[in-house]
Amino acid sequence: MHATHLDAMIDGLRAVPKRTGQPILTAWNVKEDLMDLLALHSTHPTRPQISSLLTTFYENATASELPECERLAQTISTWWPQNLAGITTGVTNPGSEGVNRVIKTDTRCAYGHRNPVNQRLRTRAATTRRARPPRTPDQQPPRPTTTIRPLSTIELEEPRSAALAGPLDDGPRARPSRCAERAQSRPDARGPAG
Repeated sequence: MHATHLDAMIDGLRAVPKRTGQPILTAWNVKEDLMDLLALHSTHPTRPQISSLLTTFYENATASELPECERLAQTISTWWPQNLAGITTGVTNPGSEGVNRVIKTDTRCAYGHRNPVNQRLRTRAATTRRARPPRTPDQQPPRPTTTIRPLSTIELEEPRSAALAGPLDDGPRARPSRCAERAQSRPDARGPAG
């Protein structure tokens, strides 16, 4: 955070009643201690550097006497081997976490999957969308070209029957559906009483 924003935030928290502002400022400082520790990620830190920042984080989290900060310190302690591996090697798993999120979202949108094959296909389609490189103009499929023929080369069609052509119709008509044909062949149920 930029120093001018930081000073304004600290002044604002000190201006509110102490029982409200002090816990927020303390929690913010504990969070910053953790961020300093995690900032060592892929910088090839030495063990003493890591140990110093980790000790500072634990001491400040314990001294805060805030249950949220103590729970955060407990979580970091529980997952410390994985965090240490990420800090020292620079290898993390945000890519796989993102893929899992996309799969769960797609499953939720599909109201579940009917079978494993459908799940596999939908998962592959959802997770490779952004991984596929965008097409360049030379990779675009060719567009069909339309050739305009002179009128003299167009063969005239046979005249259509009057039943298919309307008064202002100049194009082919779709064949009536079977349902429409059946409806026309049935006697009207609401016809005049005989």
